[in-house]
This record gives sequence, C-alpha cells and structure tokens, in this order.
Amino acid sequence: MTDCVKTLYQEYISDFLKKQIDIGRKKFVLYPNGEVAKIVKNILISKYNIVPEYMVDNYSFNGKTILNLEQAKNLQQTDVYYLICSDRKNIYDEIRMKIKHYINNEQILDVFPRIDSNCLKEKIYQKLDALDDDISCMVKKYVDNEYSTFLYR
Repeated sequence: MTDCVKTLYQEYISDFLKKQIDIGRKKFVLYPNGEVAKIVKNILISKYNIVPEYMVDNYSFNGKTILNLEQAKNLQQTDVYYLICSDRKNIYDEIRMKIKHYINNEQILDVFPRIDSNCLKEKIYQKLDALDDDISCMVKKYVDNEYSTFLYR
C-alpha cells in the first residue's frame, strides 16, 4: 500500500470510526487481522484512546489476543461491535458470509460496505457539477479582471 493510498484509507476509516463512536459505540473487535485492521487499530488507539477488545481471524489465531470466529462467538459478548476491516475483492463475500454464521448481524459493522453504484454515480455527478460551477466562476472573475485591467491601461 503506497503512502498516498494509506493516507486515504486513514481518512476514510477515521471518519467511519468517528460516526460509530459519536453514537455511543466504543467496544470493537477487528476482523480479519490484516493490514487494514492494523490501520483501524492504530486510529482507534491514537485518535480515540480505544483499545480493541481483540482481533479475529479465520486462519491465524492464538486464542488470546487473536481469536477465531468460534472462540469469539463463545465469549457471547453482546456489547461489542465487530468491524469488518477488509475491502479485498477476492475474499469480500467470503469473510462477510463467515462472520454472519457466528455473530449477530446487529453487532457487525462493515467498514467497506458495497455501495449502490447508481447512488455513487449520482454523488459523483453532483460533485462534478459543483466543480464546474466553481471553475466557471473562477474563469469569469479572471476574465473580468483581465478585461478591466486591459481597459484601464
């Protein structure tokens, strides 16, 4: 992951976490234990002073700080939220289906939910329209300024 991409991830994740914390969610479990989960963990600790309860992973776990889904389910914690911390396309559906077999849906928060492409396109078009208006205003001001400078020479 390049520094630029990592920074974009950090900004997006930080905004996502802020929204969750603002509505009173403060106990988190990170799943799966990968590069993005490490970014989430660092943001939780450094920005919000929240240490995740533990990590969950399907393949690499130690039964203490990193659990598998079965171990996490057996803890029967109802006051924690499981953050799905992966956007990898090749395992996107798989990890989401697996966690839903073990954890209540109300406790699962997807950091990277699938976005309705029509909704996303509409938002992009709105942003582009706003940019077009801003650019038009800037060009008009520049032209007006240059024209008035030319007239008064």
